[in-house]
Amino acid sequence: MQKTILTPFFILLAFTSYAGGFDTTNLVIPPGRIYFHDKVDKQQKAIDKLDGKKDNLVNLTKNDDINLQITDAFIRKIDELQRNIELDSALKTNNDKVRYLSYLDKLLLDFTLQYRAGRFPATMAPQLVSFYTELMKENIKGQNMAPLVNQMPFEVGTILANIFFDNPGYALSKKMLYLKNTVPHPETIIPGLLPYKNDADADSLLEQACLRVPFEMIRYAQSMGTQEGSIIRKSTSPKVKLMVKIADLKSGQKLFPFFDDLLNNKQSFEEVGASLNDEVKYYQLLVKTKMSYTQRRMKNEEPIFYNYLEDMLEKKAKETLVNVMNELHEKPDAVRFKCLEPLTPQEIYYAIVLSDDIIYTSTFINSYKRMMNKLPVRRGDSLLMSVKLDHFKKFIKMTASYDQLDDFLNSMDSASSRMLMNAFVSNLEKNNTLEDAMDVADSYGGINNADIKYLMLDRIQKSLDRARKDKNTKGSVIYSIIQTIFKSASDSTIDISDKLGIPPVYTVSNSSLSDTAGRTIMQVFFYGDDDGKAYFPKYISLFSNKTEWSVTGNEEWVTIKSLKGKPLWIYVNRPLDNDTYQDSTAQAHLAKYLKANNLNPTVVVHRGHSYWVKYTIDQLPSSGKIVVLGSCGGYKNMNDILAHCEDAHIISSKEIGAGAVNDIILKTLTENIRAGKNVEWLNMWKGLAAQFPTGESKERFSNYIPPHKNLGAIFLKAYKKAMGDSN
Repeated sequence: MQKTILTPFFILLAFTSYAGGFDTTNLVIPPGRIYFHDKVDKQQKAIDKLDGKKDNLVNLTKNDDINLQITDAFIRKIDELQRNIELDSALKTNNDKVRYLSYLDKLLLDFTLQYRAGRFPATMAPQLVSFYTELMKENIKGQNMAPLVNQMPFEVGTILANIFFDNPGYALSKKMLYLKNTVPHPETIIPGLLPYKNDADADSLLEQACLRVPFEMIRYAQSMGTQEGSIIRKSTSPKVKLMVKIADLKSGQKLFPFFDDLLNNKQSFEEVGASLNDEVKYYQLLVKTKMSYTQRRMKNEEPIFYNYLEDMLEKKAKETLVNVMNELHEKPDAVRFKCLEPLTPQEIYYAIVLSDDIIYTSTFINSYKRMMNKLPVRRGDSLLMSVKLDHFKKFIKMTASYDQLDDFLNSMDSASSRMLMNAFVSNLEKNNTLEDAMDVADSYGGINNADIKYLMLDRIQKSLDRARKDKNTKGSVIYSIIQTIFKSASDSTIDISDKLGIPPVYTVSNSSLSDTAGRTIMQVFFYGDDDGKAYFPKYISLFSNKTEWSVTGNEEWVTIKSLKGKPLWIYVNRPLDNDTYQDSTAQAHLAKYLKANNLNPTVVVHRGHSYWVKYTIDQLPSSGKIVVLGSCGGYKNMNDILAHCEDAHIISSKEIGAGAVNDIILKTLTENIRAGKNVEWLNMWKGLAAQFPTGESKERFSNYIPPHKNLGAIFLKAYKKAMGDSN
């Protein structure tokens, strides 16, 4: 809380506000009206107690200055309004004065109710009283309140308009407030439209709802027995009529990605409808539409529901293709990759680039080869031009990660490959996110061609020079960090941690993993699906040596404690049934137990499918120093992890845990910590690689990315640090 020095006025205010109510000097108040003043005083006292104390100070925020303004508004200014009502010569009768005292009572009561319901920010309280004062003066004069209400924040205007319901501007004020609220809250358009259903702009409001909250529009359109549903179905707007048509179809929401084409007759309902019951045909139509929309966006057009198209395309690429190929990893290639047979190179391309966070190494390599072999002429540049370079930076990063970039670049002439790689490392500062910059950072370790590496470094240097010349802070930071990462990859004398101002990249000291009692706390997340239930006993069996480990438990979690070496306490929630949320309940109870006992995990492990990762990330403790999370290679996940654990060393993988591979990695890490050693990633990973020399186990192990090679995470840490320092 900010420290504030109370002025003599506020000190006086704090001790006099309620002692005798408002100042009644030179006032003669009829006994019947005192009752209404008492009601106002009672509401003031109720507001005083909103912070839990009756002390004549209304502390509803963390800012003392604002709290004093709120106190002044609800005590001194309300008292002043009470006195003014008694003195105002324009209020000639007893009923006039009672009326405005009743308005004042309602003002305070409505504030209290709205504040308690979380619908009125306390910081707006001074505005509420100030606007009330102005509005009362206007209302006494019989003036239309609409122009003044239009100046108010929605929350303030809503309370005040309802108080002055008999003002000639009431109806217009309510409409203005409704329209004002629809801008930040489009979900209020349809439920608030009934009073204005016959207005000229009713269709335009429905169009806004159609475009901004389409699922709400569908829900209301399907409710044909309601007034809202009737209004929607009577609309003459082409957009709304199309939405109604979609609402009447069983799988209508699957048509959202094609909405713009359907609206403009570029695709027919028959063509789209024929694909709805065939997942492959539906995916192919999504790709066709995506390529068309990408070309339109290059002309500065923005197709309706373009984001829905991208989301659905990614969803179907994973569900229909990549997950299928991943799950068939033990089957013959003819079976595993059969789903790719009917696809064009472009359709395979989108399946690849939209599945970066889940695709297995073997799935990528085989999909890549089939894509390239399907090209009429095996030229990578022609493929990228056919998709208008859509997601090409992601694709380049992936080919580098899976050692296919040299092959891809060799499929085109040297001039084209140089232009492509120049584009790859250019304009990284122009995106709203850092995803492209992270992909560039991640890619460098997988590039073997010395000429390409030199070209990339040269382009980064030129981009850095340009950014500095233009005084572009974001660009300067991005290119400077990437330059350091690139140079450190080939120059072991560069201390990347020191250069970028981030914690050590190659080492985690054992002491940093320990709490004040010398213990290292590890938390392991399991989920209650079939795989979680199958892997859980295998994980617990790693600690079966009773001379080295103590294993105890309750109904919701297992506690594992080292009996030799450094104190290492491991807490593992049981994979209880996820359909009834028993697993998440166990995790919540375990987190509560750890917090209550001052047990702060510095090592966190996720065991489960990629779709569970977001739930683990949401629960990451800020104390985490080492985080082992499957399927977390993407920008969003990395960014979210570092938001929870800013200095975390992240081991990311493409798979949920390849049986023995996953167990050996975790067992090695555990034993290293228990032995009291620092975690040296280079040496640890070299030792692990020796245990998986050939075959499938080598491929599975290659899916794991150690912290020192997680260049995207290193980039994000450095960027956050640099921008934080510059701010």
